[in-house]
Amino acid sequence: EYSDDGYYDDGRPAVSLVTSSDVARTGDVVRLVAAASDDYAIDHVDFYSVDAQGFTTLITVVRREPYTVDVIVPPSSGGVIYFMARAVDDVGQFSDSTVVAVNVLP
Repeated sequence: EYSDDGYYDDGRPAVSLVTSSDVARTGDVVRLVAAASDDYAIDHVDFYSVDAQGFTTLITVVRREPYTVDVIVPPSSGGVIYFMARAVDDVGQFSDSTVVAVNVLP
């Protein structure tokens, strides 16, 4: 696939995700930090919450480094909340991070 500049872009991006804490309480702020790289260029990183069935809900799209977002732990988190990041390169190829968990204390 070719980028907007006409350069050949054959590699999918790489992405990893970490959280500022793996334990939080309802109402706390947890920062999600993604590291994304590509053989040409990253267009954006999507941040998602992931439910127990594996369904994702888009939290936000970040178009510039640093790829971070602050999330408030909701009251209905049910003990554990899950997040993932998706890096999308300049030609639309994407990769997903592993899912990370934050344990919610009572």
